[in-house]
Amino acid sequence: MAMDRATDRVMDSDERLAEKLLVEQLAWYRLQRHDLMNHWQVVMGYLQLKQADKALAYLRGIADYQRAEQRLGQIPEPYVAAVLLGLVLGLRQEEIACEVELAEELQGDKFWQAPRQPGYAESLYGYTTECLALGRSYLPAGSSLEARVMLTAAGKELEASFELYRREKHGESRGEKMGEWLAGKKWRQNRPADL
Repeated sequence: MAMDRATDRVMDSDERLAEKLLVEQLAWYRLQRHDLMNHWQVVMGYLQLKQADKALAYLRGIADYQRAEQRLGQIPEPYVAAVLLGLVLGLRQEEIACEVELAEELQGDKFWQAPRQPGYAESLYGYTTECLALGRSYLPAGSSLEARVMLTAAGKELEASFELYRREKHGESRGEKMGEWLAGKKWRQNRPADL
């Protein structure tokens, strides 16, 4: 009887998470559709002005921006992919660039076939929600930030870490590392509290 109640709680938790993710994904879809139409108009404008080189450069910039989403598309577990996609899109909405590093063993089905702890997806959702809030808290006026999300396998468990950087004004490299946070650990800040 007690096992049935525990199973019911996990199922209720999974159903609540599925509903949250569905609502979020629909909201992100609407925002992306709006952004896509804006990008389309910019490209069309360049082409109408016979500035194909600028249109092409603009499209390349958009493709670079989508790389994190493409990486997450390699995760066959739908809850994990949806939770992480929400983080990436939420950061993008705040104009925080995001890079995703996905360990090779996470890109195939084998890792995802292992049974997970009950509630792991909801735990990951909580972690990514906190990462997004943390990113927002570091957004003083005029600041430009970049996040790095790294996903690795620790045995049969998924391990996630979140790093936040001040973006360099010129060049491709990341700027000063502001801090890092491994799921289940404390945020380690690398900057003075008043910045």
